[in-house]
Amino acid sequence: MVSSGSWSLFSNGLYEDWLSSNYIKTPDGRQIAYFDPHFAVFSPSRYYDPSKPDNVGRSIDICYMTEMLGLEKARGGECDNLTNYGKKHDACFI
Repeated sequence: MVSSGSWSLFSNGLYEDWLSSNYIKTPDGRQIAYFDPHFAVFSPSRYYDPSKPDNVGRSIDICYMTEMLGLEKARGGECDNLTNYGKKHDACFI
């Protein structure tokens, strides 16, 4: 959570590193292929939260959390797009 005029560093906390090592072998055990994908996942949809009954926190919920009587909250990136922080809400016509 940051105060107005500052930006949250989402990638410092909401980041996952997915690694895998995969081998393709013939029935007799001879290796014919190997691939090692590596994925850097920024802003994953969920994270470990021991305070939740199922230990799963949702990243989107962080955009609505506040501290310091609402003066500090997540700002920038996805949260700005989601909550429209800092902008006046205009009437919406469908």
